[in-house]
Amino acid sequence: MSHKILVIDDDPFVTDMLDEFLSSYYKVKVALSGNEGIKKLQSFKPDIVLLDIRMPEMDGFTALSVIKKLDSECKVIMITANQDAKSAVKCMKLGAYDYIVKPFDIDEIKITIDRAIDSLEASKKVLLLEEELKEKYSFNKIVTCSKIMEPVLSLLQKIINTDTIVLLRGESGTGKELIARVIHFNSNRYNKPFIAVNTSAIPETLLESELFGFEKGSFTGAISSKPGKFELAEDGTVFLDEIGTMPYNLQSKLLRVIQEKEFSRIGGTEPIKLNARIITATNVNLEEAMEKNLFRKDLFYRLNVLPVFIPPLREHKEDIPLLITHFIEIMNKRFGRAIENVEERALKILMDYNWPGNVRELENFIERVVVMSQAEDKYITLKHIQEAMDLFTFSPKARSVLLSVGDSIEEMEKRLIKATLEETDGKIIKAAEILGITRKTLREKLKKFGLYTLFKDDGKDDDNADRLAP
Repeated sequence: MSHKILVIDDDPFVTDMLDEFLSSYYKVKVALSGNEGIKKLQSFKPDIVLLDIRMPEMDGFTALSVIKKLDSECKVIMITANQDAKSAVKCMKLGAYDYIVKPFDIDEIKITIDRAIDSLEASKKVLLLEEELKEKYSFNKIVTCSKIMEPVLSLLQKIINTDTIVLLRGESGTGKELIARVIHFNSNRYNKPFIAVNTSAIPETLLESELFGFEKGSFTGAISSKPGKFELAEDGTVFLDEIGTMPYNLQSKLLRVIQEKEFSRIGGTEPIKLNARIITATNVNLEEAMEKNLFRKDLFYRLNVLPVFIPPLREHKEDIPLLITHFIEIMNKRFGRAIENVEERALKILMDYNWPGNVRELENFIERVVVMSQAEDKYITLKHIQEAMDLFTFSPKARSVLLSVGDSIEEMEKRLIKATLEETDGKIIKAAEILGITRKTLREKLKKFGLYTLFKDDGKDDDNADRLAP
């Protein structure tokens, strides 16, 4: 009963019949003329309007135009006394949802109304999603207080509503895709598709068909036609990530698309207009790539119209506390934790670290810390940091060990030995080789640091008097 239906028809028999039938399912009001219907539209605010075409004073076409101006979201179902195709086409062009021909089946009316309501609800969900995305990627969601980021944000504000190609440059993990989404969802294209393509993640043999699409039979396995990413973008934005790794032969095809503003599907002959904006990103030094003939100079000059350089996190470390707070809030919701902040000593360690993986590495690390925390933990401590750092296991020789400014040499040495022996499963010979010291020296240090009983003997040492406890 929550949906509202307005019936506008100059025939009282029709309005009475529809009122009696539809009132069992919806809130219904009726009007016997176009003028009366427009007045009731403004006060009643219906979801669906059933509108007769042939009426005196104001016909259905005129009333439809007025209704769509007053409430563009309202679904209008036209009722016509004939099956004239021209009338039907005119209705649809004026914004009608559908039309029904008299004499109609009352059940057909119900089915059409329910379809219109489903469409209306779907539209509301889309609008809600669009608003959520706009909020998620608004400029105030870029977490920064750094002076070095001010020129970047200022430039983004200037270019959001242009159609000029943008080239985002910066190290991996600096947030280039986030910036691309901010540009799109703050532009006048925000309600159109945002299509992201990682050109380095798609095999060269598939990348061309992913971008341009293909026609049925154009190659083995093409059993049906398929649109490409450029076509699917539909007045939105195509984000080409890792553009510096794009295969050389495809670079010339991309250049042509940019210059001609059109393309064709593989195996197709009809040109398709490119109406999408292109944003590209790379962590590759394109100047060096051009010198090595790995990247086309003409494509570089087409892409480099609006370059945006995103600095690495180590150049704006003052943002680290803000980012940590932001990520803790996200992870708390995701994993049901109630962490409030980071202890000062733990924060100092995180500030001292250079974060070679940039913001992405910091986010992943905070996620790891939160996941490993207990439900009752309120603060991230040194213990949390050390436990999370112990998971940085790439190889026995590339174990990350948590060190910070102010640690003593002995403390650093103790942590390094402990981490190395953990990586080698307590095998003294292997650990000594990695550390570049003798087994005897390693044993002495184990005794000194109180680590002697934590590790097992590897079974290959001929000095039986000095074996480690199991």
